[in-house]
Amino acid sequence: MRDMILNTNILPEPLFTLIHTEKIRVRETNGELRITPVPQEKPCNVSEAEYKVQRLNDLRGSGADLDMTVDSFLKMTHDETEIDHE
Repeated sequence: MRDMILNTNILPEPLFTLIHTEKIRVRETNGELRITPVPQEKPCNVSEAEYKVQRLNDLRGSGADLDMTVDSFLKMTHDETEIDHE
């Protein structure tokens, strides 16, 4: 498993327009690539509530096109837990 953090400005335009954070996490597991937004650090002049809303907005739609069921989610998280404990 490989894991890296990248700036979103290196992404091709179709992907760049879908992600609303400055950084993304790219994780490769068993030949599968997963791209997830990395939340920004909370600026000093923003309240905690505003920051949480901003983080939720950054993640909104990041998995909307996935055909994920509860069973597939549980299997995925179980697999990741096993990998982390190896």
